[in-house]
Amino acid sequence: MLEAKDSRIVELEATINKSKSPREESGSTQEEKCRETQTELEGLFKQKIEAEVDYLAISKTIQKMKVAASDQLTILEEQKALAGEQEQVLNKLGEAESKATMLQKQAVALEKCCGDIIGAEEVLKMPGRMYKVTSCFFVQLSWGRCG
Repeated sequence: MLEAKDSRIVELEATINKSKSPREESGSTQEEKCRETQTELEGLFKQKIEAEVDYLAISKTIQKMKVAASDQLTILEEQKALAGEQEQVLNKLGEAESKATMLQKQAVALEKCCGDIIGAEEVLKMPGRMYKVTSCFFVQLSWGRCG
């Protein structure tokens, strides 16, 4: 777009230079053409400046959009990393829960086993108690005969 405007300016300048060469035309006609050309040239310069301003504004906007896209990409990558970490934590939590369940089952089995051992101890203490009771009975029985 700017190149087209530049080439048009060159054409108009060439036209101005050509119009100065031939002296056949009247002075007022040449002045009018010169003014028209100058007005057209000023309009083209104005359009060129406006196009450059638009170009700068668009370039700056594009650059801001690239930065924003980069920031969003960084955020997305961080979210992916956090999701991976969260998955690992959930896996570890599942493993811990299964270990806790297994340990709880082992504790119940251990309690049952301990109960069986305590019952067995009671059974083993029973003959000793029976012996003491029987001994006391015989002692009393034998004292009762003597007396």
